[in-house]
Amino acid sequence: MAGPHNPHLSERKLLAIIRGINAVLVNGKTIPYKGTPSDASVLLPIVTQALAPYVNVHDLRSALRVAMQEKRAADPASRQLVHDTKVAVECQFGSGTEFEQFGFKPRKKPAPLTPEKKQLKVDRLRATRSARHVMGKRQKARIKGQVPPPTSPPPEAEKPQGP
Repeated sequence: MAGPHNPHLSERKLLAIIRGINAVLVNGKTIPYKGTPSDASVLLPIVTQALAPYVNVHDLRSALRVAMQEKRAADPASRQLVHDTKVAVECQFGSGTEFEQFGFKPRKKPAPLTPEKKQLKVDRLRATRSARHVMGKRQKARIKGQVPPPTSPPPEAEKPQGP
């Protein structure tokens, strides 16, 4: 008898017994099972009943696999629905108690910057602007294009007079 630690082995043995019953116990052949002669009509339901939990597990795993695929396929639409609902609730009620009653959490307010972090932020901004040669509106307005003065046209060579 297979130990409880290896159900796959028990299942394979039960399937082998069913195959053996169908192949050997035909035409009235019997085997002594628990002290009484038993043929296929007695043994097959007993073995099938013992195999039923294994078959049930396979069926449930197949159903679970299909359900997981359906869930994965529906996930983008569900996420979009949640996002759209969150936006609609926030537009209608703001981020107050009604917003929270829908199960949404309000956005966190950023922590105030320390003076050192503010200075670092300004220094990074200026370094980036200088590295990229970016100018503000007023700096751009001060720049005026300079058109070079027109040069006098080159003197035309005398055209030869026709005959």
